Amino acid sequence: MKVFQKSIWVAGVLAGTLLSTGCDTDDDESTTTVAGTTGTDDASETSADPDGTTTADDDPGSTGDATSGGSSSGEPDDGTTTGDVATGSSEGGESSSGSTGGEAQFEGPGCGVAPACDRGVLNGSVRIESAADIADIAGYTGVIGWVEVVDSDLVCLDFLACLQTAGRDVTIFGNDALQDVSGLGNLTALGTQTTQQGYDEWDGTLVITQNDALEEIAGFESLTAIQQSLNINENQSLVSVSGFNALTLIEHNLVIRENPLLETIAGLDALEVVRDNFVVTGNPSLCVSDINVVGGTLEQPPASGSTAANDNGC
Repeated sequence: MKVFQKSIWVAGVLAGTLLSTGCDTDDDESTTTVAGTTGTDDASETSADPDGTTTADDDPGSTGDATSGGSSSGEPDDGTTTGDVATGSSEGGESSSGSTGGEAQFEGPGCGVAPACDRGVLNGSVRIESAADIADIAGYTGVIGWVEVVDSDLVCLDFLACLQTAGRDVTIFGNDALQDVSGLGNLTALGTQTTQQGYDEWDGTLVITQNDALEEIAGFESLTAIQQSLNINENQSLVSVSGFNALTLIEHNLVIRENPLLETIAGLDALEVVRDNFVVTGNPSLCVSDINVVGGTLEQPPASGSTAANDNGC
């Protein structure tokens, strides 16, 4: 079992450079609270998280080498340890994957898996790299640390149907065969609150990057808030972001970039708050008018943003 220790209102076309960083700082006096759960994080994990944090170069939301910290950047590091099962709800949600109940039917590794949601909360982090690793997380209703599905042969994520909470990043990265992510339809809370010297900080970024067969991002219909960032980058076949219908809050950054076939992000129309950076760039098939619909629902302008290099003709 592989278990590991381990961020813009749009009115017209904006131009800007995203700079966002996130870093978990170890502190003996710090406390952590997982969104959607109670208690402290006894695991004291530090994550080396793939893709998601944009760096100080001129390429917002870009993918780079892995760096340690609470946000995601680059490819994942490797490492192993063990995780304990903490007390948690044994009642999971029903599978919402398109491969089991949606319009699209998929076949292959990870499809059609309907775990019993009876394993509580995993006090640790987990990386899934193949179908052989599914048993490491199937049936858990929560994970205190981070969840990675990276460089795998998986087609679907149905085995994640029980997952309701994740304390740190959820990363779906570099899965060349992946076609369906709607197995995460029961995820309701993403992020961990940490108190450092009197200041509250949050971890929790959702990364969906470099999954070349993925045409639609569906699911995530139970997720209402992301405590760090949402990053959807460099998915070569992605056409539609139709999930996230309940998502109203992104505490830091929305980054959607370099998806050459992307035509719609209508699933994000419910967004009300993106506090730091709204960066939707380099998607040549995505109409700026579609981006402005999303930006028009925001309650106030984010700190900065860019909608460059999309389809300005519609």
